[in-house]
Amino acid sequence: YGDGTLILSAKNTYTGDTTVHAGTLKLTDTGKLTNDAVTVKDGGTFDLSGELVTRNISIESGAFFNITGTTLTVTGLLDIQSGGTLDLVDHHERLLNLGASSQLNNNGLIIMNHADKFVTNGSNTLQVEKLSGNNGKVQMYVNIAANESDQIIVAGTATGTHRLLLTNLGNDPTGKEPALLLAQTGQSESTDTFTGDYSSGILHYVVREGRHVDGGKVNNFYLVLSNLCGTSCNYVAAQRVNAETGFQQLANLHQRVGDHRELPLELQSWARTYYHQGSEDGKRHFGHEQDTTGIQIGRELLAKSTGNGGTIRAAIAFDYAHTDADFNDRARPAEGLQRGTGSMKSESHALGGYFTHTTANGAYVNFVGQAAKLESKFTTKTRTPYDKTTQKGWRAGLSVEGGVPLWKIDNAWLLEGQTQLSYQYTKYQSFKDNTCKVGQYDAETLRGRIGARLVRDLTTAENKSLKLYGLVNVYRDFFKPEGVPIGQSDGTNVTRISERYGKSWGELGIGIQGWANKSTSVFGDLRYQHGFSSHDKGDAREGGSVNVGARFGF
Repeated sequence: YGDGTLILSAKNTYTGDTTVHAGTLKLTDTGKLTNDAVTVKDGGTFDLSGELVTRNISIESGAFFNITGTTLTVTGLLDIQSGGTLDLVDHHERLLNLGASSQLNNNGLIIMNHADKFVTNGSNTLQVEKLSGNNGKVQMYVNIAANESDQIIVAGTATGTHRLLLTNLGNDPTGKEPALLLAQTGQSESTDTFTGDYSSGILHYVVREGRHVDGGKVNNFYLVLSNLCGTSCNYVAAQRVNAETGFQQLANLHQRVGDHRELPLELQSWARTYYHQGSEDGKRHFGHEQDTTGIQIGRELLAKSTGNGGTIRAAIAFDYAHTDADFNDRARPAEGLQRGTGSMKSESHALGGYFTHTTANGAYVNFVGQAAKLESKFTTKTRTPYDKTTQKGWRAGLSVEGGVPLWKIDNAWLLEGQTQLSYQYTKYQSFKDNTCKVGQYDAETLRGRIGARLVRDLTTAENKSLKLYGLVNVYRDFFKPEGVPIGQSDGTNVTRISERYGKSWGELGIGIQGWANKSTSVFGDLRYQHGFSSHDKGDAREGGSVNVGARFGF
């Protein structure tokens, strides 16, 4: 008990059970302990450098059992509970051999990879008679280029699921290496008993059972090159996510300032906030989900009559958007891997200019120009510990929008046709993570919209109306996403990787606008989008958005 350290440095005659409730029990290299059971509880640590002979060991959640260059004999069960850690420290030969009648049950974490070199292939081994557990993790070193690795050897049966967390030593792999043996078993319950993966640039390696490996042996598990792209998924899909954020910032006339036709000829200011949620699956196998929240503040610089019943208005606005995105690769589960590959938090600070010309009959044309500074922070989840890296860039956007009244009834109903064309150019800077380098590249997007808005004027008081409207739009992307240049960490072996998404989708929405007083109006809308393709075709799109704003005249 307690937070201190108890050191045993000689042969102990005590043969009863040993329990570490808290603090550290240290058995030095001159110490020896023989007993029936050892239990390490939450907050406790057992440091073993000497000789321990026992029947059972239990490492509970929050407990640590550290082994350094020692002799450990377990004749029964070594049980690592979820949250428990078995740390095999600084051993260059056989890391651990539990004996002929032993069973290792791993629901926690085993750390093998404190070695910084390999004597021969398989010299750093974890040997047990039986292996069991669910969602257990094992940290291992590999040297893919030299075809060397830590190794797990199970003489009998291996059951459950065990995730191999791999760290590569030496040179970057080339993709031409033979299969690397990681685990041998006498009998494996499943081809997914051991799973794991490792990325280096565009190369992605996965753990596969021997019957799925050329020249492999049944019940053994190997690290082999796959057609997955690992961390590349995040950087490729990020281009699409950032483009969607840019289109939310460009928006359209009614999203920015509401209905403009009844505005007095005095300068207006406005503020709006918006939220967009969307998900997409690419035709290849990259997908993403994003949540974007933003705020825009604008001020008119010009508002005057054209002399023939029309008006012209010009304004500037600042817009800030924050996006949280999660990335996935739907091909990964087929390799026994989690679908998610990472996440991104991005920020976009934009400054824009706006010009609107409205005619006497209510037709309008609206021009938008916008420049934005981008910063995207990635967290890669295909390796442990997670990689974190940052990409910066800038974006320029242009939009041309037009609308014309198609049908009116007594100023109570209005059907308006709309069309819009929006263009974005983005310049991304190069950056690195722990295994690859992403080069500088340019990306262009061109999106068209055609739609209609049906407006119902509900009340009128002093020519200030309350309006409710419904809308329908069809969108079309005309440019394909650019290939992202991804190579090894030294910048070699660069390959451009791209994804294709559904080009067309529809949108339905409802909105409202009304005057709070003579100088203040409020507006907002709710929209739902759905792609015209299906999940079966691998390019599905779905999402929605909420937009709320207020406009002030002074």
